[in-house]
Amino acid sequence: MQTRAKSPFYHLDKLQVGDEVFVDYDGKRYVYEVNRKYKVPESATEIEAPSEDDKLTLYSCDLRGPAAGREVIEAKPAGIVAWNDGKNPRIDRSKMQ
Repeated sequence: MQTRAKSPFYHLDKLQVGDEVFVDYDGKRYVYEVNRKYKVPESATEIEAPSEDDKLTLYSCDLRGPAAGREVIEAKPAGIVAWNDGKNPRIDRSKMQ
């Protein structure tokens, strides 16, 4: 399925190495740092394979269509968002499990 406007991954191609990605799961907000960005052909299935590395892999069809391949982003765990005073968030890098 091709990424369309207003899709959660519509701006995936705009992410750059060093950018942060936030994932909300089970009442916590996890922070990942983009450490790799690349393209693969639409037939590449290795990006879906399980990995022994702790990483988040996001991918979507190129905006030009499936034949143009897939945009792939890999990000490493960077921390969990913690709230100091209920107003100002900070990234607590010591709580990664």
